[in-house]
Amino acid sequence: MFSGYVSASTVLERGKPDYVWDDLRAYTVQVDQEYKGDVPATVTVTTHYAGSMCGLSLYVGESYLVFAFGDSTGGEVSSHYCSGTRPAHAGPPVTTTAVAAPAAAPACTAAAA
Repeated sequence: MFSGYVSASTVLERGKPDYVWDDLRAYTVQVDQEYKGDVPATVTVTTHYAGSMCGLSLYVGESYLVFAFGDSTGGEVSSHYCSGTRPAHAGPPVTTTAVAAPAAAPACTAAAA
């Protein structure tokens, strides 16, 4: 998990040339901050080309909080629509699962009759 800005976007043609369902999109991301894992300063994030195949739509020049999977030692990870990747201005990731305890009920101070 990391944040960074997208510096480039390219289509990776796979399989049949006129068939977008097997293509990937590769986004080059300049990493600003690592939250989990060890990510190089520049990483390629691959995703399905088509949104109907859960592909991400990221924009060059915009910053994102990226939830990715895969071994980043080769400079490439993958992500998809349901991964949680979102614009960076939405804030840092929530890293706790603690839930606040419910408030105690007020004590009854009325005298019993």
